[in-house]
Amino acid sequence: MFAIHSTESGNTLIFDDVQGDYFSVCFSSSAQSVKREVWAYTDAYGLANLFEYLASHELPWQTSEKWESIEGEFMLEATCNYRGIVNFKVSISNLGITEPWKFEGNICTELGQLPALAKSARQFFGVSAG
Repeated sequence: MFAIHSTESGNTLIFDDVQGDYFSVCFSSSAQSVKREVWAYTDAYGLANLFEYLASHELPWQTSEKWESIEGEFMLEATCNYRGIVNFKVSISNLGITEPWKFEGNICTELGQLPALAKSARQFFGVSAG
């Protein structure tokens, strides 16, 4: 398991329960909580690579960087402002035929915390760098 804890609120994003090509993601705040199994197929390393790419920045960046699961049930998009505050926009959904739903939330952290998050992501997904 690894988690991103907001530096500005009680929001938390937790990655948990890797089983083959699947993992669970849970977003929680003081008002709500949503959990979803995510099918990463062979691209879980892409999420770990995203964290490592973000951690390679010593200064705030100008672009939006994101990872989305193959079936679109989970998306994580990162931006960084001039003060070094990193905002992760989180989208978790179930867009099936019956009773579709979609959740969006935000987690803020600091640029200096990205190396530790990248290390945790790499350990969690258990894939070698590259």
